[in-house]
Amino acid sequence: MGVASTHEDIGLYKDVFEPALIDEIEHKGKLVHLKEGDVLLDIGQTIRQMPLLLVIFQKT
Repeated sequence: MGVASTHEDIGLYKDVFEPALIDEIEHKGKLVHLKEGDVLLDIGQTIRQMPLLLVIFQKT
């Protein structure tokens, strides 16, 4: 799982969230790239953070 942070990626939410929240996400959040098969949440796992999905690809 790689970690990166870019202003452009979080900018996708600028029309959804208020500017103060976007600013906080940019400073405190992290962008995580997942590969196919990586587990985002396990059954029974405590949710301590809310994931924001920036891009979703689905096989058909």
